Amino acid sequence: MANKKIFLLFLFMTICAPMFGQAPQMEKRPMSLYDASTFAAEYPRIGSTAPDLEMYDLDERLVKLSSFSGKTVVLTKAGYT
Repeated sequence: MANKKIFLLFLFMTICAPMFGQAPQMEKRPMSLYDASTFAAEYPRIGSTAPDLEMYDLDERLVKLSSFSGKTVVLTKAGYT
């Protein structure tokens, strides 16, 4: 019964999403954005200074990347779809 409900919800979202202005697929982007030479020119080098990023932690405190100066920091960019 649960599988049937999930299937019906999926079917509804697939058919009705375009009617509500939500695209069912990702937007198409020009292939020039993925040129290897563009990535090589913008790629940060190991040991280079990173920009001073600011973000909030899980306790809603502002954290600056510069506060970790002198420490090893690994920055990861992830996309969630």
